[in-house]
Amino acid sequence: MTYSPGRLRRALMGSLVAIALATSGLFLQAPAGSSSTAVAVDCARRYLAGGDHLPAGHEVSETEKYPKQLLDDHLANWGPWCLYNTSSNGTTSSSYISGGQLARSWNLAANLVTIQVGGENSSIVDLIDSCFDKLKDHDFTGANVCAAIVLANQSAFTQLQLNLTTILQQYRVLAARNPNLVVAVIGYPNPYPDAIEVTPKIVELCIPLMDTIATCGIRWAQLPPALVTLDLAIKKLNSSIKDDVANFQRAANGQRFVFVDTYDKLRDHCMKMEVTIKTKVEHPEENGAVHEHD
Repeated sequence: MTYSPGRLRRALMGSLVAIALATSGLFLQAPAGSSSTAVAVDCARRYLAGGDHLPAGHEVSETEKYPKQLLDDHLANWGPWCLYNTSSNGTTSSSYISGGQLARSWNLAANLVTIQVGGENSSIVDLIDSCFDKLKDHDFTGANVCAAIVLANQSAFTQLQLNLTTILQQYRVLAARNPNLVVAVIGYPNPYPDAIEVTPKIVELCIPLMDTIATCGIRWAQLPPALVTLDLAIKKLNSSIKDDVANFQRAANGQRFVFVDTYDKLRDHCMKMEVTIKTKVEHPEENGAVHEHD
């Protein structure tokens, strides 16, 4: 399996996120009476991007980060904007509060805030860390167990919701002072292949092995269940975020707080597995000679 973090994050969170935001019904207005020239000078339209490694664009250039793409591809159509990207790799929902990102919001008077946190939280981060390593090493049973542990850790998802509530309550106070503020909380894509798409390819993978078809089939048949469990855990991450945002959407009639779904838009577009099977076969008719088959 080949995996490039930068390449994957570009595929996950590039312009498709901008499209998701644009189709969410967000329309941001400049303060009444401000001219285009004034906006350009004092940055009256401000976009604050906060969160973890995805908005931070770990291992990608500045122009490839999705906040910059959102600004260039969509926000620029509505006039001059200033972008403040406070996100950083490794940010959790807790460190977003304590590490200064939330505090920056009080000083910037932003028109648009995007938040993406939760994927780096303790336990949940294993979905794209230790669980991925097991999958890469073809330890499919181990990957399944890893994902199941994350899925069963309800306290991790509860803590995420508690932190999100604290964060969004702060933005609700800011929204009362700033009628132009829109807060978009972005969900997470599933970077793994779809189990339904993988299953028939396993058959194709094992057939050419001749003498070891059965062994190959038994081993790789463990992959789809692992992908299903990983998908369930990522869905739980998104539903936990979405449910918390929904409480604030109802309070504000859905006008200030938006959940941006990246899962559906990016499903099964994110990972390519390139597999080479290496096996040794003994041939009794050749006096026990062992041949390597790739």
